[in-house]
Amino acid sequence: MATLDINTTSDDCYGTSDGGFSATSTTAEIGSTTAGGVTTRAWFPFVVSLWKSLVITSATLKVRSTGNSSGTTCKVKIGCEAADNPSAPTTKNDLYARTLSTSYLTNNNVSAWTAGTEYSFDITGAVQEILNRAGWVPGNTMAVLIHDNGSDADISRIIATEENVTYAQAILEIVYVAGGQVIVFESD
Repeated sequence: MATLDINTTSDDCYGTSDGGFSATSTTAEIGSTTAGGVTTRAWFPFVVSLWKSLVITSATLKVRSTGNSSGTTCKVKIGCEAADNPSAPTTKNDLYARTLSTSYLTNNNVSAWTAGTEYSFDITGAVQEILNRAGWVPGNTMAVLIHDNGSDADISRIIATEENVTYAQAILEIVYVAGGQVIVFESD
């Protein structure tokens, strides 16, 4: 077995349903941000050097909380953007137009978070789906999307982005079986 840990890039971003968008913030908020029920989406890109159709044993998104949060549980869907090599969103509308992979984690029980603590989400199915795409090649960007999934109003969690100097940015950890691959080269 081999493990590949990949840090997110500075293209990470998040947006809110009321029009807010940031690609330079030190944090990304997930869940519902105000009493008015404004929802969020976050986008975390990872440059992945694994080959097409590689069978993985696990894929885990690891994020670091930047603040304490309690109260009602936050509800999210976490998967990958259904794209071979997506570019960074540049506006809220661009972010909200991105399509979530058909495989994703529904976590309707994101309980209280503590500042500085790492939290993990199993997104093995979503990562495998992207590696199986026809246009996937090593070195492509794989983006993890986090959507609100009906959190109560003003219930959110705060994640450190790549720009955060206090807490570590998001990491995508992929575990796969190393070796044993048969590579066929064809020539004319």
